[in-house]
Amino acid sequence: MKRFTKKWCFLILGVLVVGLNTQMARAVTVEYTDFSDLSDFTLNGSAATINSSPVVYNGSTVLRLTNRLSQAGSAFLTNPVSLGIGSFGGSFQFQITNNYNDGADGLAFVMQPLSATQLGGGGGGIGYKGISPSFAIEVDTWQNTEWDGQNYNHVGVNINGNMASLHKIYITNPVDDGIVRNVWFDYDNQTELLEIFLSRDNTKPGSQGLIFPVDGIMSNLGTDQVYLGFTSATGAASSDHDIRAWSFYSTEPTNAVVPEPASMLLLGSGLVGLLGLKKKNKKS
Repeated sequence: MKRFTKKWCFLILGVLVVGLNTQMARAVTVEYTDFSDLSDFTLNGSAATINSSPVVYNGSTVLRLTNRLSQAGSAFLTNPVSLGIGSFGGSFQFQITNNYNDGADGLAFVMQPLSATQLGGGGGGIGYKGISPSFAIEVDTWQNTEWDGQNYNHVGVNINGNMASLHKIYITNPVDDGIVRNVWFDYDNQTELLEIFLSRDNTKPGSQGLIFPVDGIMSNLGTDQVYLGFTSATGAASSDHDIRAWSFYSTEPTNAVVPEPASMLLLGSGLVGLLGLKKKNKKS
């Protein structure tokens, strides 16, 4: 009969303690490389009409949010996702084409806890204005001096349907020039820092992106269950606002869990049993 040495006893004890003291990380992943199947989405406003049949542009099936004057459109996943403890990241690829009257007004990636049917203000509200509580990363292509200041061409970080961005990334070349662009974002709920990259390349830049402090996103949303999606709008000027690809993840890092007294008692009993078995084995 195989003998249980002290080494084996402590090895087994260590495995049991690790099992009690840790939880596996959770992750929710969203991945779309094209939008030929929109059955997971609730389409609102102009997006519902435009995408009644697949929209193909330059060989890719896209999610088109607007395509003419005075529109507002949104597309949210019908089912909410969990943010866990609030750390998240992802990317989206967009293209803005077919400008009329210099093109307008932009688009936004939006997280909100209300419903999949949300659609905010038109024109400079880019389909996001008034959705509260919420968090958004906007791509703004039209200057609205009351909240944009002197720059119409930027990526902004917005909350609660407010079009005055907390932070802005000013862009030299107009983002409605028809060139495909990518935005990457990563938010750490522990440090409350948001990192954003913007690039024409499909590969995330290796160097550090722009980092902004954004306090308490999840506490502002009031829940970890959120609806994810995109909004856009036009006014007296317009563009075709297309989402070409999208990924999103939320993670919950490994957490320490203190064992309850009953668990410790069972663990102690198991160890005594193992030691007792060792003594019996000596006699066999």
